[in-house]
Amino acid sequence: MNSRTITGAVVASLAFVGGCYESATPLGPADRGVVNAELLGAWSCRDASTEASVASLRIVAFDSSRYYLEWRDKDETTRWAAHSSIVGGSLLHNVRELKGDGRDTKWVFMRVLTPTESQLKLAIVKEEDLKKLGEPEAFREIRRRVRDESLFEPWATCQRVVRPQ
Repeated sequence: MNSRTITGAVVASLAFVGGCYESATPLGPADRGVVNAELLGAWSCRDASTEASVASLRIVAFDSSRYYLEWRDKDETTRWAAHSSIVGGSLLHNVRELKGDGRDTKWVFMRVLTPTESQLKLAIVKEEDLKKLGEPEAFREIRRRVRDESLFEPWATCQRVVRPQ
């Protein structure tokens, strides 16, 4: 099966995911992002490591370069803003939580693969090799290693439930 990296970002409540790299700034500006219609719609997601924790994910285009995401896990809903950036020739996704009180939150970086048009495989940039680096050095390391599987932690696998009309 030929997986390809696509634009957009999909994420759940990463506040509960330990070990993801967090940044005060995104990898690139939101106005350079591109909305990919293949990502839009409703998805059913499972944790990549345990295949547990079924949650629903809704992805909509906020505008021509950004996404709005809702992750529903049991009784909790988490909202996110996301946009894509080309990093070292590959596409990564800048994602951050939208807080009800308007507080700024940290950015996390994701890779989204689509083995089929009805499946998403999500992986986050791990903190492990970046935690001792300053932000400029961490960004250089991400650019250098963007095609290195060891930079990423598998996070979730999602199946399409509904494609938007």
